Amino acid sequence: MPGHCASGRICVKGDPYASRDALTAAMGGKTLTITRLGKDRYGRTIADVSAGGTSLSCAQLKAGQAVYVKKWDNKQTVARQCG
Repeated sequence: MPGHCASGRICVKGDPYASRDALTAAMGGKTLTITRLGKDRYGRTIADVSAGGTSLSCAQLKAGQAVYVKKWDNKQTVARQCG
């Protein structure tokens, strides 16, 4: 997890443990809503997750803990939610 970015990947500089901790704090004690949007090429679920009505994707983007990649945004869901 920390210390490297695999060749061909888009990675955000920073502390992955701090990102994990901030995400955990954002979820803390709130009701999670998970909306399945589809599957990726490996069959993994692609989902929109919110905590207490706040999109966790938007929270990570706003905090600089994630990078928006248009080709991964199924049906432009994140673009619409996060502006």
